[in-house]
Amino acid sequence: FSPDWVEGPTAIRIGEWTYVYYDRYRDASWGAVRSRDLKHWEDVTSLISFPPRARHGTVVYVPASTLERIHA
Repeated sequence: FSPDWVEGPTAIRIGEWTYVYYDRYRDASWGAVRSRDLKHWEDVTSLISFPPRARHGTVVYVPASTLERIHA
């Protein structure tokens, strides 16, 4: 499911996909996989990005209006 030496996995459902991303702490990087059926997983590491030095992670819903105020 994931390579060795990962921690802090987080799952999120987006549309028909379930994504799981995780901290590859020994490599100081992130990894991610996705699945439609929770049986067959596809590596989608190339589709994600996180701020430098970010570790572990949790998905938090933020309303668009809040994001607009932050960006302003």
